[in-house]
Amino acid sequence: MTAGTAARALGTGTEEAEELLADLAAAHWADVVRGPGGHAYRLHPLVRLFAGGMLAEEEGAVPRVLPVRTS
Repeated sequence: MTAGTAARALGTGTEEAEELLADLAAAHWADVVRGPGGHAYRLHPLVRLFAGGMLAEEEGAVPRVLPVRTS
């Protein structure tokens, strides 16, 4: 995901989202990947599962297993 995508999902500015994603990358909870428009981030599978669980708790639904890309 790009910082812009994260910003829209979080309801923050792009700069703040970039800082949060960079912090996750520094803690090894996300990887920086090259994309067509620059860099983006790929979240660690455990972070994705946690986020899915938090969303399910908030929305009252059972979380689905999130697909993991290996490319």
